[in-house]
This record gives sequence, C-alpha cells and structure tokens, in this order.
Amino acid sequence: MSRALLGFLIAPAIPGLLVLMVAVLRGGFGEGVWALTLILPISYLASAIVGLPLHLLLTHFKRQSMLAYTVTGVIASLAPIAIVIILPWIFSETSQRLASLKIVMVIMVVASGIVSTSFWLIARPDKPHLTE
Repeated sequence: MSRALLGFLIAPAIPGLLVLMVAVLRGGFGEGVWALTLILPISYLASAIVGLPLHLLLTHFKRQSMLAYTVTGVIASLAPIAIVIILPWIFSETSQRLASLKIVMVIMVVASGIVSTSFWLIARPDKPHLTE
C-alpha cells in the first residue's frame, strides 16, 4: 500500500480523534463520540473532493514541502468559509450567530491545517523513494 493512500486513510480522521481525546479528558465521552461521528464524514469528503486534487496538483508542479501542503490545505478551507461568512451577511444574520460561525470557521481552518500536515507527514511526497 502506498504511503499516499495511507495518508488519505489516516489523516482525515486525526481532527476527529483529537476532539474525541479532548472530550474524554474532560469527562464527556458521549459528546466526543457525537463530534467524531459529525467530523469524520465531513473530513473524508473534503479530503476526497479537495485534498486529492490538491495533492495531484502539488505533485505535478513539484511543490512537495510540508509548508506547501499546509498552506494549500488552509487556503482551500477558506472558500467554504467565505461562503459561510458572505451568505449570513447578505441575509442579515444576528451578530451572535455570526460570532458562533467565526468559531466554526477557525476550527475548520485549524482542522484543515492538521489534516494537510498529517497527510504530508504520512505520505512524505518529498521523498518519492518512500512511496514504493
């Protein structure tokens, strides 16, 4: 099995597992499992729709550093975030609702950076001899 495939299988689960770990440490196992079941499908879907094409694009252009992967992953997460900001603004959502959306957006950016960096650490696209 290639390291890139392992990266696509493991990396998207890491943010959800981190949330589960924090919840367990705070005594909220049930909330952690609930969050994990919410995060996993979103993370795997985003990795398939956005992460795979970005990986292929970065590989094609030989941009295979950890910084390139992390920055590209974070920038890619900004598009849906922009939609989440713009639509409520257009429809005049309350400031309290926008504040809660900002927290979700920060979490999305951090999670995207974690997934991108984790994928790079597993797949190591900068070392093609490891992928065999």
